[in-house]
Amino acid sequence: VEASRREYLMTGLADELRRVRANLERLDESHRRFVEEEFWPLVLDGLQKAEQIRGKQRIRRIAAILAHAFEAGPTKSAEVAEEMMRIAMLLSDEDVLVLRGLYEGQKADYSPHSGRTGHEQANDFWRLLDPIHGSTLGPKTALHDFPIGVLQGICGKLQSLGLVVQVQRNDFKLS
Repeated sequence: VEASRREYLMTGLADELRRVRANLERLDESHRRFVEEEFWPLVLDGLQKAEQIRGKQRIRRIAAILAHAFEAGPTKSAEVAEEMMRIAMLLSDEDVLVLRGLYEGQKADYSPHSGRTGHEQANDFWRLLDPIHGSTLGPKTALHDFPIGVLQGICGKLQSLGLVVQVQRNDFKLS
């Protein structure tokens, strides 16, 4: 079983590296050094993590993280990829779906200067999901399929992992 998980990770990594192959031909010396010294230990760490994971989607996410680390090279530290793999082990498919929905729904209002979306824009986003007002305010998203209690629970988990932050609620916008 563990061998099949390792094999699945390596197959996924090979698929991901084929996707970024065009960028691999232009590696500079620091990038080559990163691959030789830091990337392969990351792959070994990913293999160990894959042995502990049951879900193939989680293993696939680890492969995507490794491919991104390879592509980004020395511009991102190996520690960032290592932390991302640790978090990927903890996230269910539903968690990832919610995180993606939060990102897609708020990316237009994200401020690189502050590193977040403003409180009022976040409240506007959550108002779209409010069962009382949301259906009349905007298009239905994948997040609408989650009962609000489940959505709040997933957001609590994402917050505990440092992936989202809670913002001050505006009671004039949300019921």
